[in-house]
Amino acid sequence: MDSRLSRALREVEVARAELDDMALRAIVAAESVNLISSLVTGSNGDAIHEVADMVLEACTLADVIGQRLSKVGTTLAEATATYDPQTAQARSPMTADGAVAVGPGLTRITQDEVDAIFG
Repeated sequence: MDSRLSRALREVEVARAELDDMALRAIVAAESVNLISSLVTGSNGDAIHEVADMVLEACTLADVIGQRLSKVGTTLAEATATYDPQTAQARSPMTADGAVAVGPGLTRITQDEVDAIFG
């Protein structure tokens, strides 16, 4: 097993775990902000609610990135394993997740742009 690939696999696993932890904390914070926005009347409450929605949208994007990191981790794990043609699996196709990264705080991107970043 190539030590560089093993190190890269560990780094991807750590990055995925940290991303998951950050996203979970952000979701809890956004839900708290959303609750507070219901206590504020008028346009201020609406503005607070909109910010909470932007945080949740960022969490959705973090989930998409986490899924891509998992694919990278799987590919690295396969690259470090001994190749066995009888148990080899076809690479999973790119997912259509470009449309997910959209909302008031985010700019629409195409699937090709997402694949260029993570593919």
